[in-house]
Order: sequence, then structure tokens, then C-alpha cells
Amino acid sequence: LVFLGQASQTINDARITRALANAEIYASGSGKTSKSNSFAVNHAALNRFVVTNTANAPLAAQTAGTAFNIKVVAQDTFANIATSFNQFVTITDLTNLNFNSGNFASGVLASQNVTVNQTRADNQLTVAGGAPTKSGASNLFNVNPGALNGFTLDTISDQATGSPFTITIRARDAQNNLKTDFAGTVTMSDLTGTIAPATSAPFNGGVGKESVTITQPRAANTITVIGGGKQGVSNTFNVQALLVDHFDISAVNNLTAGAPFSVT
Repeated sequence: LVFLGQASQTINDARITRALANAEIYASGSGKTSKSNSFAVNHAALNRFVVTNTANAPLAAQTAGTAFNIKVVAQDTFANIATSFNQFVTITDLTNLNFNSGNFASGVLASQNVTVNQTRADNQLTVAGGAPTKSGASNLFNVNPGALNGFTLDTISDQATGSPFTITIRARDAQNNLKTDFAGTVTMSDLTGTIAPATSAPFNGGVGKESVTITQPRAANTITVIGGGKQGVSNTFNVQALLVDHFDISAVNNLTAGAPFSVT
């Protein structure tokens, strides 16, 4: 500032962007320094939310059905904590997550328990709250399947004895997500005891497709698969005896009446 013989000068449109409990303004010149009284700089209006883990780092990959904790901070446009915000926010993601958080304390939700049940690559949490509504989003993170919990089989229609048909088996976690990293095999059995083969090929991406044959008829048959200490059972279906389509008779030569002959 240049005083130009004046005793005082006014700074117009001065701005402080950092919220402080005890701010002071210093002036120095001609070898002299002075400071103002101590005053508070309060945060500006709520502008956004910042979502991290509880250590203020990006969210890591998570496991479907397993709880993890997040931290949410309310901020103004200058990244100051909006300490006056003490409400809840709505938390959603790119699957079917949708719930209200606990209340903030002085602009901070220090630890909020979250459970995502569906697997998804590049999932993202979004929080929204305040009036007018403001929002914020986490980094992208993967939600991977949980531990193997069982198997499902696609619907099987009625079959004929001795005729091969294909079954599709899917490995599942406890939330019924496809267990995409299951690459093992399963044993297969049915109520007739005649299904073949008895062991599947290795799964690919959590899915097994097998051509099987059952040689004995049975009403309300089921197929049971077991692998990794878990099992799955198909719907009921009938295995019917193969129906006769027609008969073939071998050629017959000319005969003499009353003379015996053979025919196939």
C-alpha cells in the first residue's frame, strides 16, 4: 500500500479463503510491524462432500457382503470443513445401495459402515445432503465376489434316456453373485445314479457347461453338484424312456408257402 501522505488506507475487496478461529492481519513497513485484533474466519456455504476411507485415502477394492468404513467431510468451495453441517447424507452407489448415514459432527462423518452386496467393476459411492442439496463421490473401486457359497444350475427341461443334453452350472457367493474366480471342478450325481460323466471339466469365469447323459428313466429327477465343500441342486425334471420312432425290417427273399424262414 502507498499512503501518499494519508494517515490510513482502505483495502477494498480483501478476501481470506482459509477458515481460522483466530486470524490476524499484519502490516509492516518502514521497519515497523503491527497486527490487527484477533478475529474468526468462518467457513463459506456448504459446497461439496469428500469421500475417503477412514485414513483419508482412496477406497480400495471391497468384497461383496463384507462391511467397510468410509469417512465423509463436508467442505465449502475453498476446501474448508463446513463445521456447521451436522445432518445426515444419503449414500448411494452404482449397484442398488441407498441408505441414510449417521449425523455429522462439526462437518465430519468420521466413520460410516457400508456394505455393498452386488459385485461390480468400477463402483462408486455418492453422498448427497444439505439444503440446497450438495454431493460428492468416492474414487472408483471394484466390488469382488465373496467366498464360494454354493452352485446354481440353469433350468433343465425334461430329457430322454441315453440322449446327451447340456447343463450350465454357476458358482455363487453368499449374496448370489457369480463367483467369477472359481475355476475348479464339481462332482455330479442324480437320483437314478446313471448320470455321466461324474466329474465336470474346470469352470471358466465361474461357469461350467457339461454335456451329460442319463440312462434310466425317472420322474422328478434332480442333479446335485458338489465342489469346494459346497453344493447345488437343479430343478426337478423327468427322464423318459426313449420313444420308438419306427421299425426297420431286413429284406425278405421269395419264399415257399409253409417253409420256415428268418427275418430281422
